[in-house]
This record gives sequence, structure tokens and C-alpha cells, in this order.
Amino acid sequence: MSILLALAVYLIPLPGIGSSGHAALSLLVFAIIMWISEFVPLAVTSMIILFIQPIIGIQSFKDAVIGFANPIIFLMIGGFIMADAIRESGLALRLTYTLLSKLGISADWTLFVSIFSTGLLSAWIENVVAFAMLLPVIREIVGLMGCENAEDGESNFAKSMVLGASFGSLAGGLATEIGTAPNLMAAAYTGIPFSNWMIFGFPLSIVLMLIIWRILLRVFPPEVRGAKNETIDDKLSLLGPMKRDEKITLFILSFAILLWVTAGWTGLDSYSVALIAGVLFIFTGVITWRDAQKNIDWGLIIFFGGALSLGSALLNTGAARWLIEDIIVALGSPSPLLITLVLMV
Repeated sequence: MSILLALAVYLIPLPGIGSSGHAALSLLVFAIIMWISEFVPLAVTSMIILFIQPIIGIQSFKDAVIGFANPIIFLMIGGFIMADAIRESGLALRLTYTLLSKLGISADWTLFVSIFSTGLLSAWIENVVAFAMLLPVIREIVGLMGCENAEDGESNFAKSMVLGASFGSLAGGLATEIGTAPNLMAAAYTGIPFSNWMIFGFPLSIVLMLIIWRILLRVFPPEVRGAKNETIDDKLSLLGPMKRDEKITLFILSFAILLWVTAGWTGLDSYSVALIAGVLFIFTGVITWRDAQKNIDWGLIIFFGGALSLGSALLNTGAARWLIEDIIVALGSPSPLLITLVLMV
């Protein structure tokens, strides 16, 4: 289906666009359908995007793979190493139990901790990684709360906890420009400094987390009241005092946040800071390179590299400009707000 539709786009005459741009548009149609359908893994589609470009005359293979030299790729690598260090050190587990101990262990506050903990982590690492990191902790907390129907999907509390962590990771990703790859692209294009992004990003993120919390409590009213204080305290006592790796991880993470916030004075960009933090985690022995490379999601990196390559192909061939101008003409000189809404869709 994707090949047929891409071929149809390639064969339809499109005035005002060159042959390379025409081919880039057909490749765009192919990629979108393949990514949405996941007929093959996302990374495989991205690899197809790379080698097909010189074949159909879009750009050379050398130009096609330039997307993998994009700083975003290296920030993702640094972010995966940071996430691995946070997970392996046990800092994420201690953070969650500490918040539960301080805020209370009622069902309502436990849900908030689930949302806030995931959101806080996803402000600094990839959303998916933050969610995956805390999911085992959330399952354990659900068990501590005495949910009997958690496994069969009948527990409102279990549903709200998992959904809260998922939605919280999305909200937390808005807090900083490194929270998600789209944030990085937007920051690179607009030139917004890291600290300025945080000024509006963090309040927005917190407001969204509060809204998510209240909505989930209304849609999935918890059927449990809460765990015993002694249960959470026992979990914290089992962790013992902060271990060496936890202290080092907390220090490096705090150091990285400081560098990100003061980027305007240090001259370091977000990408360099992520790599610095990743290297420090390996040098200090919190994790080994062997473990780090196992936990880097290379498939996701290849996917983003292919997407960046496709984006550069659309820009370099003029296909992107042709698409935008065509949309504006079709809408009949619309307002900027309407154009923004169409592009969001």
C-alpha cells in the first residue's frame, strides 16, 4: 500500500516542483505510511529512507546520512547513558519512596507521586525511558496498596497509576528543551536559551501534571485508601543510606542541570552537556561502557536519524517550501493562527 501510494504521488504531475522535490514528496508519503503502520520496525523504514534517496535522485548517500551528525543524535546517546546511570544506581527508586514518605501514602497522593516522579525524570531524559524506568516501581507500589485486581485490569487505582506515569512523562518532557527531541528541534530553530525555556516550560509542565492528577482521580476513583506508613518506611530502610553510586549520580545530574541552566555563561550547548554527563558516569564507574551500549536504544536513534535525513531532503529539494506554499494557497490567505492549527494537525 505504501509503495503504491508513493508511486502514485510520484507519477501525478505537480507543477512548480522539480524532479528531486517530487521524489522527496513521494518518499515522505512512503515513510509516513510505513511509520504509522509499523509494517516493519521504525528503524528499518529509516534505513530504507537513507539508501533509497540516491536511487530515486533526491540526494547522494553522503548527504542523506548527514542527519546522523545532527547534535540531537549525540544528546540522545548522552541521555540514554544518564538514564541508565539513574536506573542502575537506584536513585529513581529512592526518589519515589522518599516522595511517598514525605507527601503521604493515601491513594490520591500516591497517584500524584507517580505522575510527578515520572514527569521530573522525563524533564531530563527521554519520555519513554523515564516511563520504563519507573514502571516496575509503580507496579510494586500498586501491590503495596493492596490492589487485588491489578493484574486483570479491573483496578481503578492500578489504571490511574500507569496512565498517570505515562501522561506525566509527556507533561514533564515539556519542562526543558532536552525533554523530547521535538523540543530540541524547536529550540535550535528559535534560538531560545535553556534557562528561558525552563521559565515557561516548568510552570506549564506542573500545571499539566496537576490537571492530569485531578482528571484521573475523577475518571478512575481509587478503590483503595492507602498503604501503611510503616510499609513505605520499611522500603526506605531496606535501601539503607545513600550508596556511593547514588551520591555520584545525584552530583553529576545536579552538575549537568547547572551547566544546562547556565549555558549562556559557560558557552556550552545542551548537546555537549549531555555527553559530558554521560562520560562522567562511565569514568566514575557508576556504569560501564559495555552496559551503556546495551541500554542505548539504537533503533530509536536510527529512526530519528532517518527522520532528520528525510527532513533535510524535503528542505534541500524545495519540497518543503512547495508544500507550505500549496497549503497557504489552498486555505486562501488564512490567518497565522489557522496556519498554525493546520501544521499541528
